[in-house]
Amino acid sequence: GMVFLGGRSPFLPLLQGSKADSITNVTSDGRGGAFAITASGGVVNWALPDGVRNARTAAGGRPQAASMRELPTLKRWGSGGTPAMLSLLAAGRAVRAIAACSGMARVLLCAEGDELFQWEPESRRQDGAALPYPVKGLPDRRVLRLACGNAHCLALVATESGFRSTGLGPGLSGEVYSWGRGAEGQLGHALDDDDDDLRKTLTGSARGLENPMLIETLSGLPTVDVQCGPDFSAVLLASGSVWTWGKNDDLQLGQRPEYAQSPEGRNLSLKTAWVPGEAEMPPDSPVVQITCGDAHMAALTDDGAIVCWGNGESGQLGRGKNRIRPWPAGAPDVVESGYLPEAVNVVSIVCGPRLCSAFLADGSVFAWGRAGEFFQQFPTQVRSAQPGAPRLLAATAAGDALLLVG
Repeated sequence: GMVFLGGRSPFLPLLQGSKADSITNVTSDGRGGAFAITASGGVVNWALPDGVRNARTAAGGRPQAASMRELPTLKRWGSGGTPAMLSLLAAGRAVRAIAACSGMARVLLCAEGDELFQWEPESRRQDGAALPYPVKGLPDRRVLRLACGNAHCLALVATESGFRSTGLGPGLSGEVYSWGRGAEGQLGHALDDDDDDLRKTLTGSARGLENPMLIETLSGLPTVDVQCGPDFSAVLLASGSVWTWGKNDDLQLGQRPEYAQSPEGRNLSLKTAWVPGEAEMPPDSPVVQITCGDAHMAALTDDGAIVCWGNGESGQLGRGKNRIRPWPAGAPDVVESGYLPEAVNVVSIVCGPRLCSAFLADGSVFAWGRAGEFFQQFPTQVRSAQPGAPRLLAATAAGDALLLVG
């Protein structure tokens, strides 16, 4: 596969895999860097200058595809604008999943055999190396999904009976573990008055929880996906419902809000949700995909509708420009009708920091919100239909750019 960059110049070739080792997935660290995974389990890392540009640029400023066969070996953080293969794990250990925090240098790598590693490139051990180290505390089962926020992490781990027929069809489901910083409730663990150490760790520790901890509230609820905003979290259950927790200052959790009052009796503020609760989705709309922005979320339902909620000051909800509306006007709702073609299925959605984008079966792409110089309050076509377009393998937001694999 090839990675395409969409920013000021939408969807130009960026990174070309070789015939022997094609690209299968891509993710961003939210800090101007990106990672691609190859079919053989290799990892390619490169920087996106200003968060929106390409890995290699021609004299005229037009992005050119860089071939992986030209890439040097890189053993430490900071490849600059040139893509580089990362040599992080022991020889022969393939990486099959990766996620990166946006507010600190922390990268998760899931290797063959489902061993999870954590890499903190800006830290240095006594020998000067910053090498990945195993994450302790997860059960010895398959890691299905990884997600990272500013400084917290989620892992979806298969249960012993994880393969089941669900409301979304047959597939793997699991249980959710979290670790990292948790001062905004984004780890999903209740503040226990009887556990003073946990309370101090969640509310006051710079690093937060060092080891993964099972989110008890979700125990017994088969989960199929995990997603993170900067300081909030979300999961998609096998039933098609969405559960959220963490920071809720813009109603990004999609839950009926509770308000906290200051000691002086003034300044009502939305309460942080320390434990997961169900988002109030439109009725009879099972969800098949979720994605998070900085302070908003989007969901794709099984009938192809796109539901958005949270901060809409940049038009990222697809219903005009509104930062936050009182409940129930601020509840999750579908984007404005008449802008997306009804005859073509939406196959995937991705949120950027202040953007939503929809990828259609014919290869066309629609976006709304703000990204760099782009600003639209309703779904707007940014890529025309592509006859014979390759199947979309993966998509992610990287600053003000969109990265696609196809």
